[in-house]
Amino acid sequence: MAVLIQMSSSSMDPDTYDKLCEELIPKLRTQPGFLLHVAYATPDGLGVSELWETREQHEAWSTNIEPHMPPGAERNYLEVHSLVSPE
Repeated sequence: MAVLIQMSSSSMDPDTYDKLCEELIPKLRTQPGFLLHVAYATPDGLGVSELWETREQHEAWSTNIEPHMPPGAERNYLEVHSLVSPE
């Protein structure tokens, strides 16, 4: 079952995110199970959500991002009930 991962941090700003993405996004695109990545402004900082085929696939990838996670970053896993995409 697909999983949505929501990550948020009050200490992540767009410039820091953009700098990290230069290195990480090309690697992310090649990961088994990766489906979607989106970043957005929140009242407290920056949020990132990703859609993966399984939680285990995301957890295998997360070893690449752990060293870059800002202090106090929170991660939430949600099982996806339904997924609709354009044909």
